[in-house]
Amino acid sequence: MTDDTWHLVKSTPKVTGFIGGTSTRPTPISEKEVASIMQQIQEGVEKPKPKVLFEVGEAVRVTEGPFNDFHGNVEEVNYDRASCVYRC
Repeated sequence: MTDDTWHLVKSTPKVTGFIGGTSTRPTPISEKEVASIMQQIQEGVEKPKPKVLFEVGEAVRVTEGPFNDFHGNVEEVNYDRASCVYRC
């Protein structure tokens, strides 16, 4: 690690608390620890799959909230936001 890279690490808030070390040098981590961190990052990037699939036009019944027991039809599905729009 050069002085420039150490300055970058040292000047980034909370990094040295995360990786450990002293005020003059960070503690090196093993390749296994790097692989574990990279795997956690990758798993965080992969979006969870929805538990229930809805289709536009499908009849639904609201089961909770202010519209509890209302019936409606799905008008729009947005799996990225885990939501759907329905009309009662």
